[in-house]
Amino acid sequence: DITVRFRAAAALGQLRKSDAAVIEVLVELLKDHESNVRASAVKAVGVLAQKKAEWTDERMLADLADNDSSVRERAGIVLAYRHQQVGDNQPDPQVVERIKQLRKDHRPWVKQAALHALFHIENRKAELEEAAKKPKQSTTNTDE
Repeated sequence: DITVRFRAAAALGQLRKSDAAVIEVLVELLKDHESNVRASAVKAVGVLAQKKAEWTDERMLADLADNDSSVRERAGIVLAYRHQQVGDNQPDPQVVERIKQLRKDHRPWVKQAALHALFHIENRKAELEEAAKKPKQSTTNTDE
């Protein structure tokens, strides 16, 4: 059921636990046929990636050339979320340049992974710009 898969991806992201089993489930949800489920999984993977110290930029850039499509997809998402946070929605220009260089790779799956990574970076940038436009909710009580 789409609602269950969507909520599962969202809940896994909110757990803030980035162990291998959680990431494995989320990577599978990245392949879901429903776009809402995939979007929820993307956000969860992006958030959880911040806790994976071993997922360095160098490793993620190398993973963009991996033979496994889910590894490539995960790498693009991680790179998009790693450097773009609320208030600073600009990705690391050196990382973006390296991804752009991968578009010239002779292997078609690497070119595709680079394009997907750039898509995730631009999509994350747009999300953060929208979030910055929303008024912040006050936590103080004004009814005195």
